[in-house]
Amino acid sequence: MAMLWPLPQMLTTGDASAELVANASSSFFGAAPTALLARAFGRYAKLLPRCGSLPGAGVVSRFELQVGDPEAPGPAEFMDESYELDVPTHGVVLARAATQWGALRALETFSQIAVNCSLEGLPVRVVDAPRFTHRGIMLDLARVWWPSAVLSGVLDAMAHSKLNVLHLHLTDSESFMFESVAHPQLNRAAYRQPSCSGPGADGEPCLYRQAMLRQLVADATDRGVRVVPEFDMPGHSRSWGVGLPELVINCTGNPWSPPSAGQPHLYLDPLRNETWRVVGDLLAEAAAIFPDERMHLGADEVYWRCYNNSAAAQAAIVGAGRALDDDGLKWLVRAYLSRAQALVRSLGRRSSVWNEAFDIYGPGNHGFALGGGPFERTYSINTELEPGTAVQHWWGGFGSWYDTTTGRVDAANASAVIQHGHFYLNSEGWYLPISPPKSWPYNWTGMYTVDPATNKTCSYPPGGPPNCTCFEEGVPPHTEAHAVPGGGCYDIAPNAAGVYERLLGGEACLWADAAAGPYNASKAFRHLWPGGLAVAERLWSARNVADWRRAAPRLEAQMERLERRVLRGAE
Repeated sequence: MAMLWPLPQMLTTGDASAELVANASSSFFGAAPTALLARAFGRYAKLLPRCGSLPGAGVVSRFELQVGDPEAPGPAEFMDESYELDVPTHGVVLARAATQWGALRALETFSQIAVNCSLEGLPVRVVDAPRFTHRGIMLDLARVWWPSAVLSGVLDAMAHSKLNVLHLHLTDSESFMFESVAHPQLNRAAYRQPSCSGPGADGEPCLYRQAMLRQLVADATDRGVRVVPEFDMPGHSRSWGVGLPELVINCTGNPWSPPSAGQPHLYLDPLRNETWRVVGDLLAEAAAIFPDERMHLGADEVYWRCYNNSAAAQAAIVGAGRALDDDGLKWLVRAYLSRAQALVRSLGRRSSVWNEAFDIYGPGNHGFALGGGPFERTYSINTELEPGTAVQHWWGGFGSWYDTTTGRVDAANASAVIQHGHFYLNSEGWYLPISPPKSWPYNWTGMYTVDPATNKTCSYPPGGPPNCTCFEEGVPPHTEAHAVPGGGCYDIAPNAAGVYERLLGGEACLWADAAAGPYNASKAFRHLWPGGLAVAERLWSARNVADWRRAAPRLEAQMERLERRVLRGAE
């Protein structure tokens, strides 16, 4: 039987076999319901084996696709990706899907079944739909160059693994490589490397041109993949100041300045009208390229005391009747986020943010620490985020870390995010390695144990309900296994109406802080997989599909499949 990845929600097989029809790769598919599916038929036809059988008994001769609503918009956050697939012992393969997005997933499943001219384990019946609607990969495009051909290979691998969101981290302190036509001065901070554009002493700027990004979006749409842009601000914005120094506040060298590897530390100035003109223009440019309903505003690691270096910021805080303390400075960060979110809303979009925007910048004087370890965070809920914000959680022990001195927890969890009217995305435990192999959380087996619906430790007895414990009782404090006093553990059930659907899913993140040189196909393959595959299955398959030992043979088969389909064709 074929080694399917991710494992379908329901799969039944028989003990019969059949042969594929002759020239299956060119004539197997019938009429396509949409132009998008016609292009998909062309791609998948190339993946089918070329067989020598003639039509007759014991021969599977054709693939027929029925789509209930071919014009359903998308790809979108809550698109319907459900499908049914029947592979008989002879005759016609029948796939049914509510939308063309589900039809794409049915095609992928069939392509994993039809690996040889002889089909085994027939009849096969699949009834399938994803457990979570957001199943993503985040790529750090700001710190290292990704050629368009390599990004296309990533899209193919995602489609073959039923991942459906490509999150592009487009700007950061080191470089500004998103091409801004409205404000080309920003691109003075783009990397210049010969490897980006061909020969030259310094090379041309390594810019992700708008035409290139539009083509990437078109290719992603063909594969049922959303593309979400991220502009990280108001921190991580040193690159903005290279071309537009008037937009930033410099807090380098002050006692409250965070570590920055000897580089200047600059933040966007929230009080300058020019800042908001540029930010608004930039978001509008992005909205014209990326049709997705989400725009990511970053907002991680904002060391709010940086703003104490600005006389204008001090005056604004005092003028608002607030003290020049941590509480007053965090108010300025919240004000920035509120205005940025309003700009996103004015474009007809919704915001995503990293989890500090939700669980660190809230009111209160709880000290100042964002780095140096998980137990130095200053937890405080920001209740001023717009309802419906997607909060992407990357750090905080899934809400289990807490300070034994104060009794305060150090970060929120999915339950808290949902209770405040937002949507939850998980990336904690799902950071991909820059230089594999590494131990937890970078090895795929550790990543496979993470479940966005719970931070409990669970086992799944065959045929029975999950057996979950609130971490490990009796473990010393200051470890991620210690249960938070007062109930830090959560377990959100699928039947929790109005709650479970706010668990959007999650993303595997590939940061490039220490990546040397641009990505090629081989390097991208080694860094993204198999970790990204572990995330793909945990976000698609049933909750009890959680045993990495049982998954390992299928994962090995999927790695070989991706190498054959994606990597070999790119080299």
